[in-house]
Order: sequence, then C-alpha cells, then structure tokens
Amino acid sequence: MNPKEFDVTFERIVKVSANDLVHIAIPITIHQCKVGVIVVNSHGLGGSKDGYNAKYVKIANLLQSLKVGAVVRYQYSVAPEQKFEKAILLIESLRSVLNYVLNNAESIGGSEDPDIYLAGFSAEASISVAVAYEFPQVTKMLLIAPSADVGVEDLKKGLSLFKGELYITLGENDHIISPKQL
Repeated sequence: MNPKEFDVTFERIVKVSANDLVHIAIPITIHQCKVGVIVVNSHGLGGSKDGYNAKYVKIANLLQSLKVGAVVRYQYSVAPEQKFEKAILLIESLRSVLNYVLNNAESIGGSEDPDIYLAGFSAEASISVAVAYEFPQVTKMLLIAPSADVGVEDLKKGLSLFKGELYITLGENDHIISPKQL
C-alpha cells in the first residue's frame, strides 16, 4: 500500500422511503495529496472500488503522483437482496462520501475548501449528475459511458443545475443514453 493511502469505513442510517431506514457501511480508500483538489471516483454498478485488474488503484496512484489531487475511491452500499430501488442507495452512498470528504478535506487534500472533481462510470456517472449540483465544491465532472439509471428527468435536472465543467466520453459501440434523450 502507498504510504499516503489509507482505508476507512463509515456508517450511517439512510431514509430510503417514507417509512424505511437502511443502515449503510461504505468502505473508502483515500490517496492523500495536499494540493487542494479531491477526485472522487465512482465505479460502475456491480464493480469494485479497486476496479478490474486494479485499474482504479492505478489511476488514483497516477493522479496522486502527478499531484493532480487526492483521490477517494469507495464501495457503494447496495446489496442485491435489498428491496429498495438501487438508485436511491447509490445516490445516498455518493452524498455520504461527498459529505465525508468535505468534513475531512484538510487531512485528505490539504484544504478546508477543496475543489472536488467527480469521475463516474456508467450507472455511477448518472448518479454523479443527480448529486453534483448539491455540492458547490464540485467544479468538474467526468462521465464515462453514462447510463440513465437515475432516470432521464433527474439527469436533465442535474445537468441544468450543475455549474462546473462537464466532460463526457463514450465508445462508439456503447449502448447508453444519447444526448438526444436529454
């Protein structure tokens, strides 16, 4: 493990419907870099915070070594047997991570008021869109092969309210939401 990398897990209770609360535990790996920028990496649905062949670990180590910023990788809290709509728990997981990052920004990224960059993949790209506008510290968003898992209306709302820089990338054979749907 990189000496400026450490793991934490935090827990909270999340309201998922009018009558239901769910306990979530979110494991996080933090790659410290005290330059005032924190990149939050949200892997795709069904993936892991490390990624296939540790791709997210490698990306985080590279961004850290180039002093782009600190990187936070997390494992969202969605169990297949949970009866609630997965998007609700994915959204609440990302909100929780962003609140954790902001509450610990000085120790993670060297600034009490960092710029936060979101990198979301597939379903997590759409979750990033749905949540980013709620956090003015999010200044950049990279969406890779974004899906419409949160719903087209939430995507439209999130995109219209987000004031930062937005980057979208997809492969020519990706079957995802098209810009025409937005």
